Amino acid sequence: MALRTALVVALCLVPVTAFAQRGGGGGHGANQAPATPPAHGQTPAQEALASGLAKLAAHDFDGAAAAFQQASASDPGNPAVLYYLGETARMKGTMQEAVENFRQAARLASSGADARWQARGLQGVAETLERIEGRRDDARTAWNEYLHFAEGHSDVANADYARARIQAIDVVAEQDNAYADVRERIAQRERYNREHPPANAGGGGGGGGHH
Repeated sequence: MALRTALVVALCLVPVTAFAQRGGGGGHGANQAPATPPAHGQTPAQEALASGLAKLAAHDFDGAAAAFQQASASDPGNPAVLYYLGETARMKGTMQEAVENFRQAARLASSGADARWQARGLQGVAETLERIEGRRDDARTAWNEYLHFAEGHSDVANADYARARIQAIDVVAEQDNAYADVRERIAQRERYNREHPPANAGGGGGGGGHH
């Protein structure tokens, strides 16, 4: 559900960023904007991005990735393209690839002073790391980075959401630590029982010798 929400919100940003040359159009949904034929004079990068968004909405992940890569080649400084490559990779289940794309989107946005896409890239990194087994500490670090950013950019980022995610991670970590203690005590008891079997473990008492 969180992934779907993130994708819907992200796609809704397209008409006011990647398709600024069209004029107006803000508020259209993700599956509406790509359906509109490219406006005259639209750049190749914008056309490729629109094609990628249409394919992504149709769950054609390979086609979407190819289109976004084409858009990136035409406009390598556009953080939105890297962000959508990250979304595509995450929906395909290639999480580490998604993390790297989101990170690159955040870096590009930072260098271009584009706070909105920097926020989305940082959030994408943190949310994706949470989905990778064994990366909980990395996810917490990423959420702290997002939180620090959000505290200075409340117009484009949500500090309360970051705090809630950090708290949730900490709760899970505390539970795991508690269960780890219980598991260790059980393991110690099992080791002791193996090393100190009961004295009559193999005996059956008298009455033996019958065939």
